Amino acid sequence: MSDWKSRAEAMAEKLLAMSWDCHKHEAPPTRIPAHLPPSLEALFQVAGEWHSKPASEHYNVFGLNLFSNGGFVEKLQLFGDEECMEQWRNEHPEPNCGGPDWECFGAISEYSYLFVNTNTTSPHYAAVRHIVNNCNEDDHVTDDFDAFFERLERLVDGLAACEENCVVEEGYYCEQHESLEHRILLEGEE
Repeated sequence: MSDWKSRAEAMAEKLLAMSWDCHKHEAPPTRIPAHLPPSLEALFQVAGEWHSKPASEHYNVFGLNLFSNGGFVEKLQLFGDEECMEQWRNEHPEPNCGGPDWECFGAISEYSYLFVNTNTTSPHYAAVRHIVNNCNEDDHVTDDFDAFFERLERLVDGLAACEENCVVEEGYYCEQHESLEHRILLEGEE
């Protein structure tokens, strides 16, 4: 087992120990796209879907939500239609998530999405970007998925500590941990 996969397994075990809606693959996945960075491939091998809130509270957008049925999230629906995605691609400086090299792998809210570049010939291969589609924002997050994976590990540890040590009422974290997803994943907070 690769180091990335064992680290993904460790995250999965922490998530499964909490009351969150997390699904590991029942059988080895058959739809893992080719040419993924090893850290992202490890997540695909382990995670069917991961949500940082219980099923009754995430609605596939609130908290952190990774993957859709073990695969990438259909990005066209996030932009509206092909014309809107082309408009996004043309109106934002390169690189931007409207281009064909970018795949959506998660959501942090109903307007906030995470993308990774999957084109091995691109100078931006494995980079992670974040869009807020109702604010027309398309921002750099990390230069490679390995750095994002490390942030994800910090987030899982932070959320686990929050659940263990803080009062969590009706899916809302204590004030200290509110917006932890944004602070760690997008801003790189330690």
